[in-house]
Parts: sequence; C-alpha cells; structure tokens
Amino acid sequence: MKIIKNLLLSNIKNKALEAFSIMDLLFIGLLALSLTFCTKSPGIIKPEPKYTSSPSEGIVFSRSGKPEFVKRMVGLAGAESWGRWSDQDSVLIEFFQPLPPQQYIIQLVAKGFGPNVGAKTKITAGSTTFDAVLKATPETYTFTVDQKTPLTQIEIVPPLPTSPHAIDPNNLDSRRLGVGLIQLSIL
Repeated sequence: MKIIKNLLLSNIKNKALEAFSIMDLLFIGLLALSLTFCTKSPGIIKPEPKYTSSPSEGIVFSRSGKPEFVKRMVGLAGAESWGRWSDQDSVLIEFFQPLPPQQYIIQLVAKGFGPNVGAKTKITAGSTTFDAVLKATPETYTFTVDQKTPLTQIEIVPPLPTSPHAIDPNNLDSRRLGVGLIQLSIL
C-alpha cells in the first residue's frame, strides 16, 4: 500500500511540475503567503464595518470601515489612530447614492508624506478639479463645487507616492504613501 501511495504522489508531483514551471509554483507560494500574512495589502478585500454618518458629518479616516453613504474606498491603507494614508496612485471614494446636483463645499483635512509635501495634490469632485498643496502637518482645505450633474465620487491623486523605505532604507514600510487623510466632509 505504501509503495502505491508513493507512486501516486510521485506521479502527481511530476504532473504538477509538467503543468507549472518552478516560477509558477514559487509565485503561487508567495501569493499564498501574502494572503496569509499581509492583511493591510491593497489586494486583500475584507468586509469593512459601516458606521452611521451623513456626507456633511463626513468620513473620519481614523475609524475602521466606512460611512453608510460610501459604497467603496479604494487606494487607502488601514486606519491608524490619526487617519489613513493613501497607498496607491489615487484614492477613489464612491457614493452609494449620487448626491444631487447643487453647490457643495468640500472640506478635507489632510497632510502630505515625504516628496508630496509642497507639491500639488489633485482633487476631483464630479467635473471639478482642484489642486491642494499639502503640508507635513494636517491642514483643512476647502473647495467649492458647483455640480450640474449628480456627484458620484471624489478622487484624490497624490503627485509622488513614495515608500518610507525609499526615503530611509532602515524603514521596512514599503507602502507607497502620498496623502494622509484625516476627514472629508461634503457640506
């Protein structure tokens, strides 16, 4: 019985090696490890808790999850005690229900990271785009949007997403940080 089992396992192993290259097997192993250990990776999709908040009360980025009026938030690292970092080329905040056409005031409390400090961060709400020059410490930025069509999303594009590791090789944080988001309100 043991001989048959060893032959079967050897045959399966040989078939797997024929079907997959060693690089494929290494990639599959690394993917399995990343799914196991990298819970803050932007590739990991976990259900987020929702909390009660209106657009005027806003998004408090230090809270885990998202407000009920937000369908999805893409491009953000996990919540920290002060807020969240952007960790991709852009942050997209999409609403469950489009906000009706009207004039809005958008208040954003944010800060920049590394080379993003002093550079223009692009903020797009509907068809209106603004530039914010972020500082290293949190500031409140206010924009007026005269929306002629329903507002479905807001996008924030940092100019130079950079990992802390690229700035300081002793820092093991490889996330590509750009904007530190603290709160976003739509008044």
